[in-house]
Amino acid sequence: MTFKQVSKHSKVIKWFCDNPDKGVWRKDFHTGAWHFCRQPEFNYKDTYVQNDECVEFRKALADGNKVRMPEDNGKTWFTHCDKLDSWYNIENIRIKPEEPEFKVGDWVREKSSGFIIQAYENMISKNFELWKPKKDEWCVFWDYEEKLKSGVLMVDLFKSKSTMGYISKNVIRPFKNIAPLEFIQTLKDKK
Repeated sequence: MTFKQVSKHSKVIKWFCDNPDKGVWRKDFHTGAWHFCRQPEFNYKDTYVQNDECVEFRKALADGNKVRMPEDNGKTWFTHCDKLDSWYNIENIRIKPEEPEFKVGDWVREKSSGFIIQAYENMISKNFELWKPKKDEWCVFWDYEEKLKSGVLMVDLFKSKSTMGYISKNVIRPFKNIAPLEFIQTLKDKK
C-alpha cells in the first residue's frame, strides 16, 4: 500500500483494523456503485466508508449529500455538516432530501413534446423540466410597481436575459418578470 493510499483512507483503515469482521463499503471510481468488501484493497481512486451503524449516512456524504439534524425540539431540520462525528445520535440525524426541480405553480415544459403548463401537485417530474425561455420564443413580459398600483404587460419574442432582467426583441429596456405565452390564458381565466 502506498503512502497516498494510507493518507487518503487513514480513518477507514484504522477503523477496519479495529473491526476486521465488519468489513467496509467501497464506491467504485469508474461506475459510482457501492460494493461491500471484507478484504478491501484501499485503492487510491475509490472511496471507502466504514460498515457501522452510520453506514447509510457515510455513503450519502461520500455521494455529496448533506446530513441534517433536528432543531427547535424537532420542529425543523438544518444542514449541520458534511461529515459525521462520534457524538451524533443515529436517531437524530437524516440525509437531506433532494430539492424538487420545480414547485406547484411553476411553468414547466414537457421534455418530449415541448408543451408548456403550470406544475400541479403529484406531477411526474421526470417527464418535465423547469421552463426557461428560449431565444425567439413568444413570451409575456411585465413589470408591476406596487407603490403606483400599475404596470406594463407586453407580448413579444424573447431575446436574452441580463443582470437587469429579461430583454424582449423589440423593446430595449429589461423587464423584471417573464412567463410563457400560455400565461395569457391564466389571466383570461381569472376575469
